[in-house]
Amino acid sequence: CYSLFFPLAFFAVNNRAWAVRITRYCVYSGAALAVLMLLQRATGSELWLGQLWRNINGTWVAYVGGDDYGAITASSMMGLLAYAILEKEYRAFHLVSIFLCLLALAANGARSAVVSAALTGAVIFFVLSGRYRRIFFVFCAMLVGAIFAGATLPETIPGVREVHNFMLGLSSAIGGSSDMDTQFRIVRWHDAVATWLTGPVFGVGYGRDILHRALIGYSIEQKFNLGMPHNTYLFVLARMGLFGMGLIGLAMMLG
Repeated sequence: CYSLFFPLAFFAVNNRAWAVRITRYCVYSGAALAVLMLLQRATGSELWLGQLWRNINGTWVAYVGGDDYGAITASSMMGLLAYAILEKEYRAFHLVSIFLCLLALAANGARSAVVSAALTGAVIFFVLSGRYRRIFFVFCAMLVGAIFAGATLPETIPGVREVHNFMLGLSSAIGGSSDMDTQFRIVRWHDAVATWLTGPVFGVGYGRDILHRALIGYSIEQKFNLGMPHNTYLFVLARMGLFGMGLIGLAMMLG
């Protein structure tokens, strides 16, 4: 899907006005997803989002949806934050949507989404200047403060349990605790690096496994991908080496 979507989007979105409009639609779609996630958590009904269980320090904790939902919500939250700072129009709507995204992110518990939000915030902070940069810093401090303040409240208050679960996941990651999700990736990254080092310049191509055969499931993935390391950069390095990574880096800089 990626190989088709991005080239088609490049040719279809041929002016700035359309790019701005579609970006806004994407940001708002993440806020809509956040509402669905919160509705599923509040009602306990299945809204086709699924439920993810994580073993954190020996305790199984339920979160709404998978990590992809968290990534979408976090991206929308940071986009809405930029809108709220730079635009007076619909500011109240944007602020409410930011709060809903924050709650949905806590209900989802994706630690990678928190990292992506932090990195996105760093980019926005670098791009802004003057009073906008100061306002953005205050907004981010308020978001972080809201999470930590919520973690001190009793779970009898609606929404606080999700914040407690979220903080539990973050603390386990910061403390170096190894859970199933972490082990899943570390094992695959280790194999991907070992594969890349057998052909560091041009990689091993597309006819050889990236991962050890025992890690590859008997599915369509085995036939076409031969195992994904769940890291885009390691995937490129293993398949195409430094040469392929250089080509992608060049395209990013020219884009």
